[in-house]
Amino acid sequence: MGTGAIAAIIIASAASLTALTGMFRADAVSGGGLIPVSSTLGEIWHHASSWWISLGAGLPGKGDPFGYVLWILGLLGGGDANAAMAWLLLLAAPLSGLTAWFAAGA
Repeated sequence: MGTGAIAAIIIASAASLTALTGMFRADAVSGGGLIPVSSTLGEIWHHASSWWISLGAGLPGKGDPFGYVLWILGLLGGGDANAAMAWLLLLAAPLSGLTAWFAAGA
């Protein structure tokens, strides 16, 4: 890994930290198409694997498979999926900068 890759990571990290500073104080990341993740891992698992949709009186349906990804993210975040989501968004720019650097070298 050369100095160009390290420079790309540092620049992307500075841009991410500057643009997303408000995430450090937030309890949950929300806005646009993103809603806060359920507060416990059990609720996230229930939403992912439930066969009943609790809309109105309820109806049969299937759970959201993305809930399993959020559950794993919550495990990696020490049980707090909202904090893990915030860190994932903060680290997205540096990780994409590093990936782009390796892709450009290929």
